[in-house]
Formats: sequence, C-alpha cells, structure tokens
Amino acid sequence: MHLLQSAVGLSVIGPWLGHESPATRHLYIKTDLAMKERALKKPQSAPSEAFGFRASDRLLAFLHTL
Repeated sequence: MHLLQSAVGLSVIGPWLGHESPATRHLYIKTDLAMKERALKKPQSAPSEAFGFRASDRLLAFLHTL
C-alpha cells in the first residue's frame, strides 16, 4: 500500500510481489479509500494534447459506422 500511495505503478508493484494476474493487483486499489478520494477530486477529463494522438475525421467516421 505504501508503494501505491507513493505513486509507484501497479505494473511495477505486481511483479515485485509475485502477482500473476492484474486482478490480484487491483485488490490494493479497492482497499485504499484515501486514494479513491484523491482520484475523484481530479478533473474528469484530460486535455487531448496530453495523449499525443488525435484521430482523423476519416477514422472517426469509420468508427461511428461500427
């Protein structure tokens, strides 16, 4: 829990502790109410520039047809 609260990612914590499944790692998140509270206080959406990818209109039109 201390690693998770120190912003160490689950992808790092899991192998250190010998977890085989991501589902096992997510048990930590379910138990930490303080972390949940902080996450809920963050903005609900990030600016699109943060992701470095912007889908073209053609791609979006194709996806809407699915």
